[in-house]
Amino acid sequence: MDEVEACFICGLVSNDPAFAHPVAYRDAVCVVFLSRFPWAFGHVLVAPAMHRERLLAGFSMSEYAALQRVVYATGRALGEYVDAVGLRVSAVEGGEGCRHAHWNVVPGAGVAAEPGVVDVGASRDLAARLRPRISWLLAAGGAFGG
Repeated sequence: MDEVEACFICGLVSNDPAFAHPVAYRDAVCVVFLSRFPWAFGHVLVAPAMHRERLLAGFSMSEYAALQRVVYATGRALGEYVDAVGLRVSAVEGGEGCRHAHWNVVPGAGVAAEPGVVDVGASRDLAARLRPRISWLLAAGGAFGG
């Protein structure tokens, strides 16, 4: 099995049930989903739909900017639905058992009382609430205040 075949994000993008996660947003460019091993409730990953391992060298400037718009909209939406002080955003290039470049967007300090423990029902509910809000924020194109 090559690295792309073993990639859980690629598995999620290709709808492999073994890699299912609650999806909050998806388009041709990226996927936004709740972590099954969260650092805190509401831990979301934003990843390109295509397998890319490098954060900067792996993207054109316009591709990177498009992904950052989604990271921004995701963070804004999370702030509306998860009661936490602050937001932790980290970009990951390799490591953490996944070579697929991605961004972690985590409410609060990013430390769970029980790291890795997830309430699947609550994650699905949050994904369902985030989905229309992320879509709206992206469609608004920055025309929203705050």
